[in-house]
Amino acid sequence: TNYEANLTSCISIIKEKNPNAKIIIQTLYNPAEKQGYKVSVINVGKLANRYIDKLNESILTVCANKTNVYVFDVSTEMNKDAANFYNLQTNFDIHPTVQGHQTLAKIYTDDFNALTQ
Repeated sequence: TNYEANLTSCISIIKEKNPNAKIIIQTLYNPAEKQGYKVSVINVGKLANRYIDKLNESILTVCANKTNVYVFDVSTEMNKDAANFYNLQTNFDIHPTVQGHQTLAKIYTDDFNALTQ
């Protein structure tokens, strides 16, 4: 419930230290979304999305009118393909695979290059 206030405070503290700082904040992705991972009868991906979507909306809201604060939307691309993540059913690992790291690298490269043009 305090996420937006906390994020706003973090940005303000950074800007107090360096008013010209360029801040990049990424959206959150959901490694369970495409995998259908369940605990008992609960679909973990769907349950997590309720919270992750709210956090991502908060990120966009807080950053919308801030100077030199940029949001890199990694969620949309990462969540498109289960192959971006290790299999939760067998490995219980939420980290990106090699493909997932390549996806993140492309997003960061493209978005960063767009900022510098």
